[in-house]
Amino acid sequence: MAHTQHIYSHCWHTTQPQLHGRLSTPQAGLPYLRSSNRFAGGIAAPRLLRQAACSGLHLHTDAQVPQQQQQHVCSRAGSHVSGLLQSRQHCKQRQPWLAVAASKGGQQQPEQQLPQQQSLQQQQTQQPPPHQQQQQEDADPQSAASSSLNLPASRSAAQWLNNLNSIQLQQLAHDWGYQQLGRPLPEGLSVTAIAETMPDKNFVLDLGKAIGYLALSLGLMAAGYTYLWYWHTICPLWQQLLCWLVIGTGYFGAFQTAVDCSHFAFWPQRPLMQDLLGATLMAPALMSYEVWRLKYFNHLMCTNQLYEDTDAWHPLLPADLADLPTWQRALLQLLMATPLKFFASIGQWFRSLEGFDLKLHPAETRPWVWLSWALPLGFIGVVWPAMIAAGGVGAWVSWWLGPWAVFHCWLSVLSLVRHTAPHIPWEEEGLTYDHAQATINGTVSVKLPNWIEVLIHHANCHLPKHVAISIPSYNLKDAQAYLEQRLGKYLTIAELNPQLLRNLMTAWLVYDPQQQQYVDFDQAEELIQDYKQQRQQQQQQEMQQLQWQQQQKWPQSESNSS
Repeated sequence: MAHTQHIYSHCWHTTQPQLHGRLSTPQAGLPYLRSSNRFAGGIAAPRLLRQAACSGLHLHTDAQVPQQQQQHVCSRAGSHVSGLLQSRQHCKQRQPWLAVAASKGGQQQPEQQLPQQQSLQQQQTQQPPPHQQQQQEDADPQSAASSSLNLPASRSAAQWLNNLNSIQLQQLAHDWGYQQLGRPLPEGLSVTAIAETMPDKNFVLDLGKAIGYLALSLGLMAAGYTYLWYWHTICPLWQQLLCWLVIGTGYFGAFQTAVDCSHFAFWPQRPLMQDLLGATLMAPALMSYEVWRLKYFNHLMCTNQLYEDTDAWHPLLPADLADLPTWQRALLQLLMATPLKFFASIGQWFRSLEGFDLKLHPAETRPWVWLSWALPLGFIGVVWPAMIAAGGVGAWVSWWLGPWAVFHCWLSVLSLVRHTAPHIPWEEEGLTYDHAQATINGTVSVKLPNWIEVLIHHANCHLPKHVAISIPSYNLKDAQAYLEQRLGKYLTIAELNPQLLRNLMTAWLVYDPQQQQYVDFDQAEELIQDYKQQRQQQQQQEMQQLQWQQQQKWPQSESNSS
């Protein structure tokens, strides 16, 4: 147990002159690197360890990595993420939708007991004779493994897709705007097992390639800014919009370099320089590097998990709308059911400001959180006044606000397409949540023209990061091709097209946890009323139970006094 608690630690090991490393996401739901005692702050996460035991996983320990091959590249990786679960508990207190589960009538379910925790006598009475058990395993190994653990069926994949033939599945994909709909991944397969089969070349870090991609993005931004600066007095509006598109796309590519830095895949031999570069690149977006990394790791840990996944990817629920006034609900509908939805990450940026609350972070990481906020605040205090002094408010709009909006458009569209689809379920934490299915079936692979993929550093290839986060951005294309070759029929693939974007904007708006489907705002009104009735009934039951408990205490207190 002592070794397995070092979940968030980092070690790179070399078997050849190239530097290799793997950070894979186990089915337990927690991204991890091969552990090392050099890193403090291992997470004591019995829930994660419990799920790992249920799924038959074995977390990497120090004994599996020879000491002489360990190269520690980030001295605070473990301590930074050691407060992840603590941060999520504070987030639950701050965000109302985390405290109320619509599918459970507003009452959180108690943690389910492990089958391993049952008494030996009970397990023996449930097990068939040895010869019958062997016959069952030979007939269906997967079901036999599930029955031996007494696990409920997974709800992290749309099992009804298995009832459709290939023609029906292709027609449904066409109606929704996808090239292909992935069939449910078989239960019992872990993300770790998939990551271990990936070629080593996908994990090779090439500093020259990383600098080359970053130089391409900065050059694209420089070209747009040069044109705006030279022609800013006579530049027509359509040319300004084109420059915004060029600058914003270039910055979105540079932002992916910051993403590589956040998961130690840019320059791991120089961790301090790596983090400084990542924080600097995120400063123009006014994002805290440390806060963003914490939310990103939480997303990888709780992919498509209700009430736990990061708010940037979490769907809108009836519980979110139940307590809102009518005008706020109308405003939310305006923002979410119109093209403004494709700038929704701006709203998530506002929510990231809660990162100023130091209660969300463990004590040892708070100085780094404040330092990561210093660069965005410095950008506001230095660069903004310089822009306004050089060309007025119009220059500020043209040189920062417009490109910033384009950047958020890229971020919003890709985030929506990756994890929002009518056949991608969101399931609560528990034994019915299968992290491998949530990762493989719940992540849409987006196809773009090759030249656009290069400009955005292959950010559309999101699935490899979920499988093994230490894959750098310039290797995502090859890693995506490998996953499509090995897991082709289980993947959902899409190209950006008007039909898909229209469905995201008009049909897939509010998620019904009970039916595991998306509805529009008109249909959501009925769900909101049902939710309010369930919550009222629950409150009445709690009051009755409290009164009954008080009545039971009164006779006892009277007897004691007499």
